[in-house]
Amino acid sequence: MHALLVWSAINFSVWGAFLLSNYFQVVFQEKLTQRIMVDIRDTISRKIVGSSYAQYHNKTTGEYLSEYVNDVGNIESNAIKKFFTLLSDGTTVVFSTITLAAYHLLFIPAILLLSVLMLRVPSRLSRPMTSATKTMSEDNAAFSNQVTNVLNGFDVLFNANKLGKLHDLIKSAAKKWV
Repeated sequence: MHALLVWSAINFSVWGAFLLSNYFQVVFQEKLTQRIMVDIRDTISRKIVGSSYAQYHNKTTGEYLSEYVNDVGNIESNAIKKFFTLLSDGTTVVFSTITLAAYHLLFIPAILLLSVLMLRVPSRLSRPMTSATKTMSEDNAAFSNQVTNVLNGFDVLFNANKLGKLHDLIKSAAKKWV
């Protein structure tokens, strides 16, 4: 009975340490992600400040807004979070390999083969995903630009008693960029 209590206490201690570790990992990742997002937005602002009057007006406010919001969001979800996932998966493979090698060394070739497959199969999808992400970013910029233009016309529509048109214009823009 004593051994059961000791091993139960050890098990709960390891479980608690695991939960605490996961909590700090999530907090660290989010703080680092937010710092990176601030740096990216700062880089965009520096690029805008360094541009000439004509260069600045080559894009609309909606397109700049899209860079600040959509493009940075895409970088966060498609790069930073995937990098953290890659680190997590890599450490899982390493520690799992060590654990299985402790049982038998013949597990190592199978693990290496499966690891290579895990890394190669997703890379075949990277080109289409990059293209789709770029298209999505451009479409989001165009949608943001169109909605910005409609919202800038609020006063005109309000004074003409045509606010229902605002809803229709935004709805048609949303359908167009789906």
